Amino acid sequence: MEKMTTEILHNELSQCKYDEELQAYLKNYEEFRINWKDYINEQLMITGLSYKKFGDRCGFSKNTIKSWCEEGVVPRNRDQYIKLGFGLGMNEQEVNHLLTAYGGYQALYSKDIHDAICIFFLKKQEQNAGEVCYGYEIVKAWHKQYATCVGNHAISMQYYKEVATKDLTKEIAMKKSEKEFLEYVECNRDVFSHVYSRLIIFMEDCIQIRIKECMEDSVRKVSVHQLFQRKHLDGSFEVAFSKLKRHGIVPTRQQLIQFAIAMNMTRNEIDYMLGLANMSPLCVRNRAECILLYLLQQFENKHPGVELENAFKMERITRSPEIRNQFQKVIRHFYDEDDIEYEEDELDNELAIFVEDGMKRLLG
Repeated sequence: MEKMTTEILHNELSQCKYDEELQAYLKNYEEFRINWKDYINEQLMITGLSYKKFGDRCGFSKNTIKSWCEEGVVPRNRDQYIKLGFGLGMNEQEVNHLLTAYGGYQALYSKDIHDAICIFFLKKQEQNAGEVCYGYEIVKAWHKQYATCVGNHAISMQYYKEVATKDLTKEIAMKKSEKEFLEYVECNRDVFSHVYSRLIIFMEDCIQIRIKECMEDSVRKVSVHQLFQRKHLDGSFEVAFSKLKRHGIVPTRQQLIQFAIAMNMTRNEIDYMLGLANMSPLCVRNRAECILLYLLQQFENKHPGVELENAFKMERITRSPEIRNQFQKVIRHFYDEDDIEYEEDELDNELAIFVEDGMKRLLG
């Protein structure tokens, strides 16, 4: 079978109208799915090392490597993927692929102090032709020492317009010494202190929209905690959301997707939010996300006005000019294309129920 690009896979998926067609699609393109077990065994084969020597090189136990290779157990957190990348002498692009494709985490982000340190040492390692010069331990030590220098995490709607991510990444690559890099950190401490502001603002705006909807049906004020309960977002999500707001620690990809479904987001809105988290869009090569893409397509066909409705609500409520502009583009697209009117659709938890039922049916 010819090599399939992601675009081709997306186009093929869009043609699926019924569950039977999706099942056939999943079977036909199974070989193109992301598979951690195959990936880590390939890395083991490339090195020619035993479980123990591979683990020693990357900073993991023999049993951990064995569980990855034989049982397909995945690393526990984002740090372990980065640690593996350092141990295998990867460059920044390779680590980002490892994080996004296999870990479901955000790519290394030059506006995050921890990730900036990773990028700096990966660049230095790359300059030595991939020779393993640094372990992840040096990143942990530097982060512990310098994270406090950037101040407490806070929300800002301004700095993103002033500092481009690609410019910071290029600037890091130009630093030749540890002293130069530390000077760079000091000069950009405001940037590090406001990382993921757009993501926080977007999520808070979504929450306020749904709280407003709940209050229309109740005389009592609805708290964020009560909304999360109503939307079946458990305590672990509340903790993750709090860490994002207080410390700039991004929730997992799965948690963000669960939040998106609870907030009645369309595929485009989910991809937009994942982009704010420095994550890749929903991935057709991931089996669960492929099924989710199919279900979202089915739901949006059933409720064709949902994207426009969400855009109107976000455009009216958001505090961010950038986010407002994003959703004004959606509104203009609909009106320029069809000059349509829409009637508000009382969805509440309908999308979440639709996806939950679909996942049980299709994964069972």
